[in-house]
Amino acid sequence: MFLFNGNMTAFASEDANEYSSKIHCDIDINKDFDDSSVIVVLDEKISGINKEHDIDFFDGIDVIEIEDLTIVTDISTVNQDNFEQYYY
Repeated sequence: MFLFNGNMTAFASEDANEYSSKIHCDIDINKDFDDSSVIVVLDEKISGINKEHDIDFFDGIDVIEIEDLTIVTDISTVNQDNFEQYYY
């Protein structure tokens, strides 16, 4: 489930009744930005180092293509306890 609020924060949860709020950046909605794409941050409950999520995982969003922005080549450089995947 994905919910968007006025601060442009996205939430993802396997359980529609469980999500947590975390601000990843502050943006000004009046700025000129690419509105043809979105960055989705998956929390540590859903994320996994180099874990693959197919397009069907993003049900409810018109997805053409996804890209994991958090590919890890050296696992020793990552705190696995709070790792969050970023998708574009």
